[in-house]
Amino acid sequence: MARYTPVKISTLDLAALAFAAVRTNAGQTYKDDRFYYKAKDTVISVVPNKALMREGKLQVTDEDRAQAQAAMETLTQDRTMRILKGLKVPDFQNTLTNLVVESEATMSDAGLMAFLPTMSAQILQRQQKDEEVAILANTSEYLGRVGDKVTFTLTVMSSRWAQQFNCWTVSGKDEKGNLVHFFTSKEECTQNGTYSAKVKRTEESRYQNGAKVTSLNFVKPR
Repeated sequence: MARYTPVKISTLDLAALAFAAVRTNAGQTYKDDRFYYKAKDTVISVVPNKALMREGKLQVTDEDRAQAQAAMETLTQDRTMRILKGLKVPDFQNTLTNLVVESEATMSDAGLMAFLPTMSAQILQRQQKDEEVAILANTSEYLGRVGDKVTFTLTVMSSRWAQQFNCWTVSGKDEKGNLVHFFTSKEECTQNGTYSAKVKRTEESRYQNGAKVTSLNFVKPR
């Protein structure tokens, strides 16, 4: 029996296929062939991005290649900066970065490379937030004292689902540029808007350049 030989491809070409797949799937990265479509509360059939990349029918554009090159540079530069700052590089990001720094890959790497567009976008979003926080660190003030009831207009800077707490963690700023943070089980509280809440804690956050951050609880839309 002939021995299987992996099909080699330049890493940039594989990365460009990842962006072509996202474009074909209307901006989505599908891991499996079934996807829960929340807007209609139903499960739909989809084509996983890695499958699109492997079937050989994608039309790669110059824009796909340009975006792929920029994304690869984003990952490598971000890892370098995190290491220089003594910060841990998340395992999945590190594994993907190890792939993009190589000159060649194989089509078996499509499943990993399919997440390059999403990962690079997340990194850029985090970098933008970090830059904004660095500016706000000089001006942010507390919304009140612990126990105070407050009303504020929120601009969300980041929100993510915290699996370990089974809720959303939200960071943002109020209308005066004061930094806030809270946990919520309500997805509607992860959007920009006006809210009422109670001050849970105030602290100069070592994670946000020493900025004054107000932690809130009992957050409700107004």
